[in-house]
Amino acid sequence: MRKVSKSMWLRRVGPLSLAGALVLPLALEGAEQSKPAVSSEQQEYFESSKTAKQKFFDDIEESRRNAMLQAGEGGAENYKKAIAQLESLVKKLQETSGEMAREKAAVISGNIQRIKSVWSSEVMQEAQQYAKDKKYREALAAAQTAKSITPDQQYISNFITECEKYISAGTFREDTSLKKVDDKYEERQKQLDIELREAKILFRNKRYEAVCAKLERVLLIDPFNVDAVELLALTYDRLYQIGVDRSLESIAIENARNSWEWSEPVTAVQRDETTSEEAQVRKPADNTLQARLDNIIFPTVPLENSTVDAIITYLNMESRRIDGQGVTIVSRLSDQERNRVISFNIPGKMPLSDILRYLSLKTGIPYSLQGDTVVFGDTNNMVTERFHVRSNIINEITQAENQIATDSGMKGPEEGGGGDDAPEDEGNPPTLDDIIPEEGNAGAGAGAGANAMGEITEATTAGTQMDAKTRNAKLKTYFSERMIPFENGASIQYSPRSEQLIVRNTPENLRRMDALLRQMDALEHPMIMIEAKLIELTDTNLNELGFEWMFSAKPASGKGWNMGTVDPTRHGNNGEMFRVLNNLKILPNFGEKIFGSDVKVDLSLSINAVAQNRRAEVLASPRILSVSDPKEPAMIKMTEKTYFITEWEQPDVETDGFNITLDSTDPDWDDAQDLGVTFKVTPKVMSDNYTISLKNINPIFLSHVADYHYIVSYEAGVYENGTMTPMMTQTFDLRMPEIARREMTTSITLYDGETVLIGGMADNESVARDDKWPILGDIPLLGRFFQDQQTNVTNRTMLIFITARLVNSNGVPMRSVRDRGLIEFNR
Repeated sequence: MRKVSKSMWLRRVGPLSLAGALVLPLALEGAEQSKPAVSSEQQEYFESSKTAKQKFFDDIEESRRNAMLQAGEGGAENYKKAIAQLESLVKKLQETSGEMAREKAAVISGNIQRIKSVWSSEVMQEAQQYAKDKKYREALAAAQTAKSITPDQQYISNFITECEKYISAGTFREDTSLKKVDDKYEERQKQLDIELREAKILFRNKRYEAVCAKLERVLLIDPFNVDAVELLALTYDRLYQIGVDRSLESIAIENARNSWEWSEPVTAVQRDETTSEEAQVRKPADNTLQARLDNIIFPTVPLENSTVDAIITYLNMESRRIDGQGVTIVSRLSDQERNRVISFNIPGKMPLSDILRYLSLKTGIPYSLQGDTVVFGDTNNMVTERFHVRSNIINEITQAENQIATDSGMKGPEEGGGGDDAPEDEGNPPTLDDIIPEEGNAGAGAGAGANAMGEITEATTAGTQMDAKTRNAKLKTYFSERMIPFENGASIQYSPRSEQLIVRNTPENLRRMDALLRQMDALEHPMIMIEAKLIELTDTNLNELGFEWMFSAKPASGKGWNMGTVDPTRHGNNGEMFRVLNNLKILPNFGEKIFGSDVKVDLSLSINAVAQNRRAEVLASPRILSVSDPKEPAMIKMTEKTYFITEWEQPDVETDGFNITLDSTDPDWDDAQDLGVTFKVTPKVMSDNYTISLKNINPIFLSHVADYHYIVSYEAGVYENGTMTPMMTQTFDLRMPEIARREMTTSITLYDGETVLIGGMADNESVARDDKWPILGDIPLLGRFFQDQQTNVTNRTMLIFITARLVNSNGVPMRSVRDRGLIEFNR
């Protein structure tokens, strides 16, 4: 009991001063015998010590609670301040002796650990979110912060290790990425994406030849592009199917031509029975440069990161190894082009001609075939060509004030021509070959074209030379505006005497020039073939299912009644009745016991059922050929004259006082009407010889639909005392025709050979009928047997198309119409 009191007292008052410590043992020794004698000073000292200690612990507790409240607000700064404040409290308690101070310090230390744990958990949540977003560096920094807060957490160490692995792997990927290895990879991928998108757009528009060209360029850059390979395979399948369809169509055309064309008689030829004694000489194979390029097949071209010059050298050596004779490829490249490094890898077999073409596509460097040599690089591919063009075409282009002399060879007065003293031309007019001395092949060499241009200029006088320069400048401007440029030494010259246009340009531009001149020189005044097509479709769907009940009672006297009689005019459009069962006696004569034997009572059933589809198609296609801009509109009629009643006369009523006579009414017939198709149009060819203007297009379609019957009754009688007594009644059927007229008037502009839709109409008529017996028709399920339902839907569609084509005087179209999406199989 003595020890317990001591322990409790120490815990309550805490440590004492030295004086208290000395007095305490003496007081405790006599505690059981008598109370210690304490002075007032000692008692006051004990009380003041107790109050100070209690205040100290209260301040510690208040500071702890404030720190915990601050930590509860969250945030790194609040956590730091709270931990710092709690650690300062622990330090104060550690400086204070006593068991209560140690317990308080242990509690506050636990609070510090709990705050650190919460703070570390929040930081780790942020780190895990960073890792989820694949921001491993930020996740590592956050995890290291959490590790510094709670170093003893093993899962944080594991998380830091995983982040370091991901960061190391990411660094390795960046160091070994294509962007680091090939700095032009992204730019090349963007170009590939553009090419692929363009190829897909071209594929949707059925321009398969352009799709192949696009995809070949893609595969040159990336031979393993899956999208390009799949689209190219699909394009080849479409081309193959088009080729098959085209071959079948060609066979059908030839069969039709053989069946319908006039067969020219073939005279018999006497067979020569003699034999030649000469030995058959085998002709050598085609040894031209193009043939050799097609016949030399490379098994593969494995060139990675090679210069263009090295690739050309490889092709030269490999072609000689494969063929023996080989092909000479000459390089005319600049140093920059020669040292350009590319990857040119063709894994499969391919002819040398295609290899050169792909190399040109990949590098953008042109090449040409000159004799037995392939020139790769900056080539002068200018070609000089002559075109025969009428002088009036040139005059229209240049709008010259003085008309150019024609091929008659007449000279102007300033050149000494005219009158009887003019010298006669000897034979035919001089040609350009008489004026220009040829030096080699003028169509291939650049020198011939240059000499031709110079000698024509020198052969003219000063005044004429100025006119020629002006004319040539206007010609160059005219054709340049029509996508035929004259650059890099290209030129154009016109010879009035021979009516020849001498052009020096690239082969591609010369082909464009030839096509343009053919259009301009095709016809001076072209004719126009106009065709109008009227397509009218009528689709009628009739569905009916109905049950008709009839209850009748008829006595022997003949008069009776019935219930359920249906008006037949409601079925269909013209009174048709589609009876599956007609007047079936369900209960024949069943009222004999009720109404007597002389009354006939019947219950009968009729069923109407029909599912009908009618389709009518009308096609009218008037076609007319006209000159350009005629004075009167071109017109064609495909009609038949028919007379129709326009009105009916009033009937004549005659009476002689006893008898009344009513004459029949007579119809009046007007002039005959043209039933059929009438087509009028005023066509005109525009100045570009390609655009056609169609003014006042007026197709008229007249047809006789039906006759409408008007039932008119006349009644004649005698009036007595204001009341008429009928003596005679007569009914007349007055029918009037129903004429359907379809007409439109418009003006359009279209290109040669094109078809446009100029008008149309859609009409829909829907009729629904639902008859039923009252009450009985509303019974579920059974009520359908007391109903009659019908739907009649009629759809009418009319379209009008116009096609215009320029036609030569021999009836052949100026231009062949090329089908959209049809590939020219010319490779």
